[in-house]
Amino acid sequence: MSAEIRIGPAGWSYKDWHGPVYPEGEGSRFDALAFLSGYFDTIEVNSTFYRPARPQVSASWIARVARNPRFEFTAKLWRHFTHEPRTLEPNAVREVKDSLAPLVDAGKLGAMLCQFPWSFRGTRDNARYLNRLFETFAEYPLALEVRHASWDSPDVYDWLARRGVTFCNIDQPVIGQSLERTEQATTSIDLDIGIRRSIKPLEPPLCGLATLALPSA
Repeated sequence: MSAEIRIGPAGWSYKDWHGPVYPEGEGSRFDALAFLSGYFDTIEVNSTFYRPARPQVSASWIARVARNPRFEFTAKLWRHFTHEPRTLEPNAVREVKDSLAPLVDAGKLGAMLCQFPWSFRGTRDNARYLNRLFETFAEYPLALEVRHASWDSPDVYDWLARRGVTFCNIDQPVIGQSLERTEQATTSIDLDIGIRRSIKPLEPPLCGLATLALPSA
């Protein structure tokens, strides 16, 4: 089975990229996103983790990458849903969906990344919350990133496969019960200007650390 691989950095608004990444002496009209779209075909939007973008802002991103028709965005889900308070309030859900609507309508949303902290462990209650989260945002291509080793289980990968959710594993220093790099990672990309991640195919891994009671899809 073939797969399309896209490569891109996490974000574009970094002061220390001026010089090493962006050309020297660029003026006030320099557009970092447009510049990167000439070299990459995807980018991870970090700002949506802190607050959903206004629809007119996300629409402007589309215009800025028009030079690359293959370009797609990965938008991080608002931390309201992944960190605190971690509730599915209807107004908050609507704010996210309104924010993403221009990207969806233009066919430019490659994925919505649900990035959870290390403290979010593989418990039954957390799995139930994820099930509700996936149902709430079921119209989007979803990717899940968790960082605690308790999620590294064949049951988890099978459950995500049934839900149609991609598993994303960050290549991080393993401290305590952090999730390690996975044996079945299909790609691991290090751009030296961001975080290296590997995507695991949705099938049972060679070994699992725990068995978790998961809700049915």
